[in-house]
Amino acid sequence: GRKAVLLLKKLKAEEYHPPVCVLYFSGVRCWVTNMALSLDDFSHGYKMGMRIGDIESAMFNANSYLLTSFLSGRSLVELNKEHDFFEKQMFECKQMVPGNLSLIMHQVVSNIANSKDSLSLMVSQNMEHEGILAQAIKGNSDSFICHICIFGNIEAYIFGKYELAAEIALKRQETEKKLSRRYFFFRRDRLL
Repeated sequence: GRKAVLLLKKLKAEEYHPPVCVLYFSGVRCWVTNMALSLDDFSHGYKMGMRIGDIESAMFNANSYLLTSFLSGRSLVELNKEHDFFEKQMFECKQMVPGNLSLIMHQVVSNIANSKDSLSLMVSQNMEHEGILAQAIKGNSDSFICHICIFGNIEAYIFGKYELAAEIALKRQETEKKLSRRYFFFRRDRLL
């Protein structure tokens, strides 16, 4: 991974930087170093992807930037503003996968930042997000269901709903068994 990044710089192969950036920094480097050190790299991958027209990789870099910011403990107020900016771009550019992934995280960040004493993802009356979960189930999107469960688990745990957090973790594990590969995005930090 690190050699790929160095080779890109040496060959000045900018068109490959955004996809390599998101894959290496979110999938490899996070296992060997503090993930917060990748924030600038995700930001650079986003900017370069937008500059060269690789919108999909740019948006996945933006989503990884937001996710890493959340997991690194950045200010939730600041993160909420960044979510607004990036989500708007994701949906304007018709990047539904990173947009929907970001939308789930944004709901949890907003709820935690506003210190509501209720859960937004798993037991909320918020029809927009219930629609997202229903859409994931209807579309048989097990990886997206896992993503929803991970954020629902984090949120339930933060609000002291430990039994619900355990139920959600079991649902995620059950769903993960259906995947062809493990959904390990959050396992790297042993959050769940």
